[in-house]
Amino acid sequence: MINICIVGYGAIGPIHAAALKDIDGVKIYGICDIQKDIADKAAIEHGCKAFYDYDECLKDENVDSVHICTPHYLHFEMITK
Repeated sequence: MINICIVGYGAIGPIHAAALKDIDGVKIYGICDIQKDIADKAAIEHGCKAFYDYDECLKDENVDSVHICTPHYLHFEMITK
């Protein structure tokens, strides 16, 4: 089982979540968003963990893969951590 965390749950995050639900061997492990209400609501919807900080998500040893769904101008900083 591959545990996925979706980072950024605005426009594209829900689309990634919908696609991931149909893939065998993949589990949505977490939703990360700086807006706590969005992360909490999505985590309840997907039965997963809510993260409010990207670094917190990266430190979780159960996260196998991260889908960065934040605005494009944030991608470089996030992938170089």
